[in-house]
Amino acid sequence: MLKKRPLKGTQLMISYQNVTLKNKSFNNQNLSFSDFSNSILHSCDFSNCDLTHSNFSGATLSNCFFSRANVDQANFRHAILDTCKLDNLKNVQSALFLKMSCPEAGPFLAYKQCHNFRIVQLLIPKDAKRSSATNNTCRCSKAKVLTIKSIDLKTSYKEAVSLVDENFIYRVGEMAIADDYNEDRWVDSTHGIHFYMTWEEAIGYM
Repeated sequence: MLKKRPLKGTQLMISYQNVTLKNKSFNNQNLSFSDFSNSILHSCDFSNCDLTHSNFSGATLSNCFFSRANVDQANFRHAILDTCKLDNLKNVQSALFLKMSCPEAGPFLAYKQCHNFRIVQLLIPKDAKRSSATNNTCRCSKAKVLTIKSIDLKTSYKEAVSLVDENFIYRVGEMAIADDYNEDRWVDSTHGIHFYMTWEEAIGYM
C-alpha cells in the first residue's frame, strides 16, 4: 500500500515498503527519502530519479533500471540486484552498500570463521578475483592462509574446516583456491571463498 508521510518542509516520504511492483515507471521523479525496503520490484524504471536517502534495504530488484539516478545516501543493504542496470549513477560513492566492501585492486588481509570457531587470517593476493554484493560479506577466487587462531587468540592451529564444505580445508602457509568462482558481483551466496575485512566481523558470523 502506498503511504505518504510528511518530512520537514514540503518533502513527502513515499513508502512502498513490503509491496510488489512490476513494470512501474518512476523515470525522472523525485523519490528522495522514499522507502522501498523489503519490496519485490520487477522491471521497474528508476532512471534519472533523485533517490537521495531512499531505502531499498532488503528489497528484491530484478531487471530494474537505475541509469543516471542520484543515489546519494541511498541504502541498498541486503538488497538483491538481479540483472539491474546501474550505469552512470550519480554520487555512487556515498550510497550505502553499493560500493565494494573490499579493495577492488591490490593485495589485502581478510578473515573468515571456520568450524569450532577457528578464525582464519587470509592474504588475498593482487591477482585474485574479488567481489562483494550489498553487505559486508566478500568473496574471492583464492587466498593464502596466514594464521588460524582461536577466538581468544590463545591457541594456534595448522588447519581449519570450512563451515559450508567439510572437504574444504584451510592450511597455514597454503593457498586456498575456490573450486569455482561466480563472476556476478551481485550474487552473494555462491561459489568463491567468503570472508570479512575485519576480525570482529568474522567472529560475529553465525
